[in-house]
Amino acid sequence: MIKPVYVDGDETARAMRGGTKLGSSTPSSETKWSYYEVYAYNGKIVVCVMSGGEWNECVCGEEITADMLDQYVNEPDTAVEIFEKLSK
Repeated sequence: MIKPVYVDGDETARAMRGGTKLGSSTPSSETKWSYYEVYAYNGKIVVCVMSGGEWNECVCGEEITADMLDQYVNEPDTAVEIFEKLSK
């Protein structure tokens, strides 16, 4: 299995501003209300780890592969479909 690659804050911000949202996970009390937002940006898949609570901001990012989407979004099949359409 390929591990996620750290993405710096500037690249994560660009993905959130200029990328296409592929999906997200659901915040829960187990994660202290943090969750993931996943974007396609420049042919890459960038995961933004969102802090929960009142601040709700991206605290770090990772680059992943399409086969890892099921770990980061509630609807991985839809996310893969969107990413594949963007990649054509």
